[in-house]
Amino acid sequence: LEHDAGNAAEARRRYETLLAEHPAHAHGHNGLGALLLAQSQPGAALEHFERCLAADPEHRQALANAAAILRHHGKLERAGAFLRRLLKLEPDNMEARLRLGRMLSDGARYGEALQELLAVRKQRPDWEEAHLAIADVYLQIGRPEKALAANARALALQPSNFGARLNHALLTGESGDPQAALAQLEALLEESPAHARVLDGMGLQLCALNRYEEGIARFRQALERAPDDAGVHNNLSIALLASGDFANGWR
Repeated sequence: LEHDAGNAAEARRRYETLLAEHPAHAHGHNGLGALLLAQSQPGAALEHFERCLAADPEHRQALANAAAILRHHGKLERAGAFLRRLLKLEPDNMEARLRLGRMLSDGARYGEALQELLAVRKQRPDWEEAHLAIADVYLQIGRPEKALAANARALALQPSNFGARLNHALLTGESGDPQAALAQLEALLEESPAHARVLDGMGLQLCALNRYEEGIARFRQALERAPDDAGVHNNLSIALLASGDFANGWR
């Protein structure tokens, strides 16, 4: 009750008192984990979610929360395992299935991702996020015509969706109109100045227009926001090589 009322300090004190007396109390660990997660302490939160699951392997909230933290930290295999456990308990949980599909796509397991995401679309054809996730996968595997169709459905359902508009801009570039794509991406950058995918997309369009110096600058800005994004590193390397900077391009 203290937790629900927003009294975080008192809620934490009571959770810790409970767990000192009952260290295997699953709901206590899940509650404290949720409190710590809300206070931007994901490492400590994950420890409590895992202790919750050790006591109750079928605790659904803990499975979902642990998966979210692990995905955020790039531990996709463990995150996926938690989501699969959750889906065994709740096979009709389309939110969890969508997260699993996105996670598989993050790990470049595109065939498995599509299998999950198409199942979501079948169950919830009016959910724009399902169409958007499918478009993302088709974009990654070089199927622009399928990506465009899925993205168009997402935009029809939610014209203001940022991700759908971003995909539309990237697909505009893929279809051979980098100038129009760049204009769309510049508008998106005004809304989200630190968005790595927007910056990366701008770099691609600028290079397509033979404006390599500007494109390289955008790729470097994207890497400041997403230093471990292999795709952006690849795009930067190609741009550097194409502009004659072989030493940095090969590096």
